[in-house]
Amino acid sequence: MISMRNRAAEWIIVFSIFLLIAGLTALGVQKQDSRIMPPKGTALTFTGEDGRYLREHEEVKIFVEEGLQYLIGDQKGGYLQDYLGTVLEPSGLKPVLLTGEEGADCSLRVVTTQLRESVKGENFTSPLFQIEGHLFVRDKQSLADPMQVCVQKDRMTDKKLDKLTYQDKTLSCTGADSAAELVEQAGSTDCDGIIGDSSAIEVALHSKSMDRAFTEVEKDLYTCNACILVKEEQSALYDIMNQCIQNTDRHNLSYEMGRRWMDGRGPVYLEQSASSTYLPVIIVILSVLLAFFVYYLTNRSMYQELGSRMDQITASRNELQTTFRGVSHYMAELTPRGEITDLNQAFAEGVSVSALHRRLWDVLDFAPEDQEKIIAMVEDSARGIQTQRLEAGIGSRVFVIDIFPVEDARGQVSQLLFMAIDVTQERMAKRQMLQDNKMIAVGQLAAGIAHEIRNPLGIIRNYCYVLKNMEDEDIRAKAIEEIENAVEKSGLIISNLLDFSRISPERKETIDVEEHVRAILALNEASMRQKNIVLSVECPQPVRTLMALEPFDMILLNLVSNAMDAVEAKIRDSAEDPEEAAGSVTIRIEADSPGAGQFTMTVEDTGEGISEEEIDEIFNPFFTTKGNQGTGLGLYIVYNELEKLDGDIQVSSRKGEGTAFRVTLPIVSEDKEEGTCPESI
Repeated sequence: MISMRNRAAEWIIVFSIFLLIAGLTALGVQKQDSRIMPPKGTALTFTGEDGRYLREHEEVKIFVEEGLQYLIGDQKGGYLQDYLGTVLEPSGLKPVLLTGEEGADCSLRVVTTQLRESVKGENFTSPLFQIEGHLFVRDKQSLADPMQVCVQKDRMTDKKLDKLTYQDKTLSCTGADSAAELVEQAGSTDCDGIIGDSSAIEVALHSKSMDRAFTEVEKDLYTCNACILVKEEQSALYDIMNQCIQNTDRHNLSYEMGRRWMDGRGPVYLEQSASSTYLPVIIVILSVLLAFFVYYLTNRSMYQELGSRMDQITASRNELQTTFRGVSHYMAELTPRGEITDLNQAFAEGVSVSALHRRLWDVLDFAPEDQEKIIAMVEDSARGIQTQRLEAGIGSRVFVIDIFPVEDARGQVSQLLFMAIDVTQERMAKRQMLQDNKMIAVGQLAAGIAHEIRNPLGIIRNYCYVLKNMEDEDIRAKAIEEIENAVEKSGLIISNLLDFSRISPERKETIDVEEHVRAILALNEASMRQKNIVLSVECPQPVRTLMALEPFDMILLNLVSNAMDAVEAKIRDSAEDPEEAAGSVTIRIEADSPGAGQFTMTVEDTGEGISEEEIDEIFNPFFTTKGNQGTGLGLYIVYNELEKLDGDIQVSSRKGEGTAFRVTLPIVSEDKEEGTCPESI
C-alpha cells in the first residue's frame, strides 16, 4: 500500500514537471513573437486617505532633477509627460513637470548611494525606469595612456573607477554634474572618452552634432534607478503613486516610449524575467521547487515552520550585514591567526592597501609597542579570553580597539571580530578643554603674580641706586647679592607660570610630592595674601612617586582654586569687616604607612561649605555653585584626571563650616611602573 502511494506521488511529480516545462516553453515562444505595446492599465480602487486625496487633487506637481530634464518634451508632449501620464492614468492624477523645486509635491531623481545617505524624511517609490551607464570613446587613431575620460559625478565610486581599464589603458577621470556638461567638456578638450547616462549622452551628442565623434563601446558600467521621492507626511500620495507604478508593465512601457519619442535611445526598465536568455534556468529551478513541494506536501506544516525560521535568519543576517557595512567605525572579521577575511566600508576606505587575507598589523600602521599589544590581544581572543580595551595610535590618529572572540556551534573560536573607534577628535577636544581651564587659572593668578614680581623689581631699583652712589665695597657686594636674589625670585615665578601654562606632553617624572605641591602653590600665594587667606602645607614624612605631572597639577590647582573661592565667598558674606576677616586653606600630604602603595592629599578649607543636595552633583560637567562666575568644569576635570592616574577622590563638607577633598593616589617607583599615561594629541 505504501509502495503504491509512493509510486503515485512520483508520477504526480513527473507529470507536474512536464506541464510546467511545457507551459513555460509556450510562454517563452509567445513572448518572443509578441510585439511590445504599452499596457492599458488595470483599474485600481483607492479608499480611505488615498481616495480623499484624489477627490481633493486633480494634478500632481513633480520636480524633475537636472540630470533627467532632457526627457521633458515641449507643449506637444515628450517622453516623461507620456510615460508618467500612462503610469498615473488609473488614479486620474495629471502629472505637471517642474524644473524647479518650489511648489513641487514630489521629485523625480536618479537614486545613487550618495542620495540615499543624504535624503531624510522622504520615501522612495518603486523604480519608474533605469538609467544605464556606458563608455563612449572618441574616434581617433590612437588613445592616450592613461585615457583622459570625463565622468558623470556620483554615478560610480572612486574605487570602481580606479579598477576600470580600456584596451589595457588606465583611465584618468575628471567629473561633471550632468550629461550636457560632460559633452560640453569633451567638445572643448581633447578627452578620449565619456562615461555617463547612456540616453542622456546620446541626446547631448546629437544636439551638439557630435554623434560621429564618439562611439559607444562599453555598456552596463552602472545601473541606477529613477524613483519618485515623496515626503513622509504625504503618505496618501506615496501610496497612490507606488500602486500606480507597480501596476504598470514598466518594461514594455519604457521600450514603447523610447521608440515613440527618442528613436529607441530612451532609458528602460530591465526585467530579467522577460528575457528568454534565462528561460531554461527558470524552468529548471521552478521544476525542482515544484517537485519538492509536491513530494513533501504531507509535511507542509514542518516546511512552513522551516521557512519561517529561515526568513527570520535571513532577515537577521541582512540586518547584521547592513550594520557591519554601514557602521562608521573600523570593523573586520579575522581568523584566529589575525588574517582579515572581511571588512566594512569604513575600514576599506581608511587603508591605502588591499587588506583581505593579510594580517591586521600588516595593514594598519601601528606603533611598534602597540603592534605587540595587538598581537597579544589576537592570541588571547583566539583562546577565548575576553581582552581589555586598548587605546592605540594608527598613523596620526588615535583609536580605541576591541577584539571579540566569535564561537561556532561547537563552542570553539572560529573567527574574531575587530573594532576600532576613532577618538582623535574626542581626545583633542578634551586636551583643548584642559588647556582652556589651565589658561583660565593663569588669568586668575596674573594679578597676584604681577604683585609678586613688583616687589623684587623694587628691590632691584633700590640697590641699583645704592650701586650708583656707594663706594664701599662691602655695601656694593651686598647690593649685588640682593639684586641677584631678586632676579632669581622673579625668574622662578615667571618660569613656574610658563611651565604651568604651556601645552606639555604628559610625561612621567619622579617627584618629591611636598616640594612639587609647594612650587605649584607659589603661584597662588600672592592672591591668597591679598584675600586674607592663610595657605599651609603639611607633610609629616617625605613622599616620592613616579607620576604624570600635568594631570596632577590640574587636580591640585582646581581643588585649591575652589577652596580659595569658597573661603573668599565666606569672608565676603560674613558680618565682620571683610578686610579683617580671614580664612585658611590647608594641604595635607600623608602616606598610609612606610613603604605603602598609595598616599593621600587632603585639600581642606574654612569656606562656606557645600549642601548635601549639591554634593552628589559637583562632579557632573557644567554644574556650578558660583553662578555666572564658574564654568562647572573644574571638579569634572579633577574626576577625569584622577581616573588617568588610577586615583580616587572623596569629599566631606558641612554648610558654613568648610569642605575637605581627600585625593588618594598610587605610589609608583621608577623600577616598577604601574599603568600608562594616555598619549597626547
